[in-house]
Amino acid sequence: MGLGRNLVGWPNASALVGALALATVSEPAVAAVRCGGPSSNQVEVQREQVAAKAKELEVVSTSTHGDGMFGFAAAQLAIYGPDCRILFQKSFGVSTEVRFETRRLGTVPVLVVTALQPGGSGDNFEHLVLAYDDGIRPLAPMDLQHSNMGGFFIGELGRGRGPGLVLWDAIWEDGAHYSPHRYRVTTYRWRAESVANSRWRPGAFLGPSEVMTKQRLDPDPDAVARALGLGFRDLTKPRRFRYSDAARCENNQPDPSLCQPPR
Repeated sequence: MGLGRNLVGWPNASALVGALALATVSEPAVAAVRCGGPSSNQVEVQREQVAAKAKELEVVSTSTHGDGMFGFAAAQLAIYGPDCRILFQKSFGVSTEVRFETRRLGTVPVLVVTALQPGGSGDNFEHLVLAYDDGIRPLAPMDLQHSNMGGFFIGELGRGRGPGLVLWDAIWEDGAHYSPHRYRVTTYRWRAESVANSRWRPGAFLGPSEVMTKQRLDPDPDAVARALGLGFRDLTKPRRFRYSDAARCENNQPDPSLCQPPR
């Protein structure tokens, strides 16, 4: 009725209202599902609905206030089914926030979860890879961590290598924090079919293969990836984290000399 009043005086207003009514009937709005709201000492960071096989999942990340950096003690991730039943949950200690996104590992849709652990003049990032299309399954039993001088990628590796996962990070042997360093590059290939005696199914990561650079490189994750010819960019995307060194340096919050690179 309000829409009809607003259209009074328009040509064919009644016909337009009728057409809109028919459109509304044929395509009803779907109410957003909200499972697991934050408690009184938590802050909701990200909430997304993810389409899995024959059902919708709701993925929620929260941060818990406490005695850690920036007033947070830990960060959490929870995945809910259509009935709001918890299908998976994990807490990341000493983390201020968790972010996530969907990717594909070959034909397998995966949820890539990243937790930020901030430091004084740098950050640490922890990654978790979950298959979600047919139940929630961790796919990466290895430790997936790197500093803000390194990077992370999961997906098609290119040059005929198929899907896989790559971590690269600076080896701090000497010199200042953000001076050039040698780098370690760790690669895991993805084998789609099940592997005998593997508790990670379906499929498995094979490896790792590791190389260490002889040259020292400026500690910028994307610049390092280009210099090494990796063919992809860092998926960590530190600037999406409110309390990351990269985001704070953009807003001139810390001492500029502590930023990457120093300013």
